[in-house]
Amino acid sequence: CVWVRNSSAYGLGVMAQVLGDGLGEAGVRSALEQLQALVMRPGSREGDSVKPTENAISAVAKYIRFCSGTVDLQGLVPAWVSWLPVGTSEYSDWAECCVVYDEFLELFSTHPQLVIGPEARNAKAIVSVVAQCVEEDFEGVSEEARG
Repeated sequence: CVWVRNSSAYGLGVMAQVLGDGLGEAGVRSALEQLQALVMRPGSREGDSVKPTENAISAVAKYIRFCSGTVDLQGLVPAWVSWLPVGTSEYSDWAECCVVYDEFLELFSTHPQLVIGPEARNAKAIVSVVAQCVEEDFEGVSEEARG
């Protein structure tokens, strides 16, 4: 069951990356509902549930980036930032963590106010992300994203 959730989350992310807004509003909404349910599922940050959760967080990042004409960025970005950091578990999917942090840096550079949030509401999550990146030194994070 864990592998099905993991593969499904990954596949939904690939769909966003390949089809973008071509998925249509109903397709994007349905996929995001499923991904958000996976992330918010009880126990999603424990044991072998971590990989599917981190794949879902990565997939949502792809919807933010590639389906920006279809998603509600004002509502989705703060939720996504609140799910960070990733890569804090021995069960983490390190390849997807690199994707998440690349997407985080891209989003921060293109929509800083959405990432920071009103009254710097997301400051704690941002500090956690930076600390996690420094601690783990994610080698897979692209040179472009590192600046």
